[in-house]
Amino acid sequence: MAVALITPGPVVITAVFIGYLVCGVLGGRDRWPGHLHADLPGRGDPRPLVHRHRGDLSIRAFTRGATAAAAGAIVGATIVLARQAIFDVPTALIAVLSLVYLSRLKSRLKEPALVLAAAAVGLAIRGV
Repeated sequence: MAVALITPGPVVITAVFIGYLVCGVLGGRDRWPGHLHADLPGRGDPRPLVHRHRGDLSIRAFTRGATAAAAGAIVGATIVLARQAIFDVPTALIAVLSLVYLSRLKSRLKEPALVLAAAAVGLAIRGV
């Protein structure tokens, strides 16, 4: 997952690709989140490989480094997007309220609801 986080594109696609590289077609299939058997052990399951190398210091160091790089890349992308999207008081207010909303709510549907609400607010502000 750490490698998936530092690559462009959806994390799921990268995770499926890495699953395929590690364990073939079944490994790729089992990493797809909608697959009914994603958490069942069996042929193509990379979990034994992960558990076997869990204590390896070099793998842990790689994972920590890759995860830190992913966090940095996400922050960098956030700065670029914020510079383009936040250009006046209403958009700054939407950004701040969105951050508060996301940090307080524990719902699984918080992001889709936020996007729809912010889009409606943006349309209302612009009088569309």
